[in-house]
Amino acid sequence: MKVEQDVLFPFIVNEINHLHYREKLPLSRFAVLVRDRFQGARLKSFLKKSHISFTSTRPESLQGLDSVVQFLQIYLATLYFHKSIYIQNLKVNSLLNWPLDLFEPQNFASLTGYFSSLQETLLERGFLAFYDQLTHQQGILEESFYQRLLSTEEGIYLYQELEQIKDLLLQKEIEGSDAYQLLHFLDDLSKIEALPEKTYPLRQNIEQEGVQLLTLHMSKGLEFDVVFALGLVNQVKVKEDLILHKTNKLSPITSLPEQDYIEHLQELNAEKLRTLYVALTRAKQRLYIPCVFSNREPLLGQSSPMDLFLQSMNLDLYSLKAFISQQSDMSFTHCEDQIDVQSFFTKSHPNLVAPTKTDISFVKRFKHSFTSLSSPSTFAISEVKAPHDFEWEEKNIHTMPAGAFTGSMIHKIMEEISFDAPLDLEIFLSKTPFEPWKEVIEELVGKLVQTPLQIKGKTFALKELKKGQIQKEVEFLYPVKEKFQIEELQLQGSFLHGFMDLVFIHEGMYYLIDYKTNWLGEKASSYFELRSAMEDHNYMLQAQIYQEALKKYISVFEARSFEECFGGVIYWFVRGIDHTNKGLFVL
Repeated sequence: MKVEQDVLFPFIVNEINHLHYREKLPLSRFAVLVRDRFQGARLKSFLKKSHISFTSTRPESLQGLDSVVQFLQIYLATLYFHKSIYIQNLKVNSLLNWPLDLFEPQNFASLTGYFSSLQETLLERGFLAFYDQLTHQQGILEESFYQRLLSTEEGIYLYQELEQIKDLLLQKEIEGSDAYQLLHFLDDLSKIEALPEKTYPLRQNIEQEGVQLLTLHMSKGLEFDVVFALGLVNQVKVKEDLILHKTNKLSPITSLPEQDYIEHLQELNAEKLRTLYVALTRAKQRLYIPCVFSNREPLLGQSSPMDLFLQSMNLDLYSLKAFISQQSDMSFTHCEDQIDVQSFFTKSHPNLVAPTKTDISFVKRFKHSFTSLSSPSTFAISEVKAPHDFEWEEKNIHTMPAGAFTGSMIHKIMEEISFDAPLDLEIFLSKTPFEPWKEVIEELVGKLVQTPLQIKGKTFALKELKKGQIQKEVEFLYPVKEKFQIEELQLQGSFLHGFMDLVFIHEGMYYLIDYKTNWLGEKASSYFELRSAMEDHNYMLQAQIYQEALKKYISVFEARSFEECFGGVIYWFVRGIDHTNKGLFVL
């Protein structure tokens, strides 16, 4: 590998630069034939540092790339910023490339605050908003993440890899994954061969001209103007410990001189010579053939294709030079010392022309959700501070941390579990801050599906509902064509959008449930009188929006009037749940 890095790779880069920049030969007319994907990966890294673009007939996998591992470190620091070890791990993060003095004790509060802000964005607004804040906005340093990254040698390639990582995680979020499920996926993506059910080839820019990289075997039948047969000089160890007999039976190698083993090595050598022939017949205009001479004879079976060729021709360094000097269309370059790469790379700055301004007139129509319509300034502020400590020693429903993350977790569980099946929440809680709260959450969810609900003279539990009677996370989007019936809203010509947690039918009546994880106080009695909480959080408005959505939804298939078949809107404040229906508010 030292010969590769010090001599062969720099020589190839210098030749490509000379022919491309001075002789104006397009990069697409070059090909480098490598022995295997490992040598190909080493060459790609060198080409990136030399600012030479390339394409590959067999793209490398995104799985296990350094960029994935480094991004995983940043994501872990975001989710678990309260654990200093995850922030300390960023000292050697090549994507951030932060100066070490940032991690001094006097600066650690700023780092914690920065990742706390990123976590809040991730959990409240989603992955795309988090990624935008991380990469485009000014953070700890004056320059943004992307500004620092793109100023490095391999910045453009790392940028392209990160954009693919971002697209994958965003797609997972769209499919329903939360922040911690994204972490599991990213963790698997950081490990080679950890996702056997699907591979993720590294995205290539098909519009970008580049040197073509492919293995010796994959070059068979192809032709290129300029070819570097790099893979011909690699010596390999014989890894086979079983050989195939003429009887088609596998036998272990017991001693080197055995005739079967010798015949086996002869066949391997014959295959190497066939590979040599393929490589030497790929070039139309110019062929570069590397030769490596050593005082040490290669071990039995380890000769490279070029070793075998030189042996068969009885050529050493001096006789080879003498032979080439007699050929009019051949030349010889002797590289003994480390070669410096000659940089022909210059950044061009094209003149940018501003686009013509165009005035486009259209009718403004807006999409509204309950969150965008409700005013946070109307919310009452409790004199008692809600819990937010995941490490709290006493664990019960009233000390469980409050906030949007807790709400998302409970909603996700209620969306995906079967109400009539045994509870197993391991998949939801594993490797999340809620893992120590498993017993509390299992008890809470168990009560939600088992507690009998007494609604307008009817009594039933969620576990009694059949699958055909249930619809979870019902999305709605409907236009407000006329003046909306809710006095607080003037939305004519707009759209209302949202999700109803649970819609179900029981004994011919339609109901909808909205789960609320709001923390209203330290005791169960805090959930006895809920009207003030409903009004403080504008849930009366939300209930009317949901009721209108349900009315439009069931009118598609229900012949009865809405008033005749509507059972009610149920707001379930889950922290106050008990057998006497505390925690329920029914409209």
